[in-house]
Amino acid sequence: MPVVSLILIITGCDPEVCNYYKISNKTTAVIDVLVYENGGHLRVGHSATGLKKDESYDLAEVFCGRGTGGGPFQSKNKTDSIVIIINDTIKVSILDSEMNRWSMEDLSNNAFGNNSPMLPEAWTEVKSKKDNYYYEYEFTEWHYQKALEANGYAVE
Repeated sequence: MPVVSLILIITGCDPEVCNYYKISNKTTAVIDVLVYENGGHLRVGHSATGLKKDESYDLAEVFCGRGTGGGPFQSKNKTDSIVIIINDTIKVSILDSEMNRWSMEDLSNNAFGNNSPMLPEAWTEVKSKKDNYYYEYEFTEWHYQKALEANGYAVE
């Protein structure tokens, strides 16, 4: 009996969890999301191109581990930067080095502030089943307006 209790304690306290991620486009524009890892290499399974209105893209990688959580684009997962291109012309770059997660004031260094896809808090948990969690990041018209502002366009 003590052996069974010990096994249940060891295996039951911190189960392996898997996180699944999806990028959705809720704008009227076409969006490209290019994710680069350290060294400037494109992370193909994390990059979505040509996302039209109401289309979404499931990230190829699933993050599993004991007690995992948060968003997929963190430096611990090798992400260096994200480049968002809207309608092939409006470009927003978000560098991991600009994202001081300890100070909310420092988040103003990027066009999307504390709603940046680099931040785990910006991802919405859409459903969960047992030890699987599903997160989504939606690009909205707000993102489009912020990208225009960041590129010097007057927005009304």
